[in-house]
Amino acid sequence: MIDAMYPNCGPECTKCSLLCKRGDAVDSAFASRLAFMLECMLVDSHGHWNEAARLLDEYKAEWEKVNPSPPTFMGEPMPPERKERLLARLAERESMKPNV
Repeated sequence: MIDAMYPNCGPECTKCSLLCKRGDAVDSAFASRLAFMLECMLVDSHGHWNEAARLLDEYKAEWEKVNPSPPTFMGEPMPPERKERLLARLAERESMKPNV
């Protein structure tokens, strides 16, 4: 839905300046669902963990379209051991996702 509303919006976009309309739409679309998921996690963390992680991944993916992460860590090349830990953590999270 957000892609249809803002097809030409992305990191090179200069139309909105600091008030990115696509970013605002992403936040508006996910804010209530993320807040509700947080409340569900507080009540029953085991039953809602995977769903919360999936929703957070969706939110991050939408923000990556607006403001992509740099290929480096904090502007510096990522040390190999940190990169290995990061890739292992991402693989672990991917394996925890339910097969839908």
